[in-house]
Amino acid sequence: NVLILTRSIVYSFDPVIAVRRGFDANDVVLSFDCDKSSYRIS
Repeated sequence: NVLILTRSIVYSFDPVIAVRRGFDANDVVLSFDCDKSSYRIS
């Protein structure tokens, strides 16, 4: 699955936060949008 995270996560991404939001700690950033308003993890 590819998930789109919001601006708040872009600027404060942390494995602990990701887990709290339901994402796996092993998820990795694949790419940032040009405007950095969101990014994708797989």
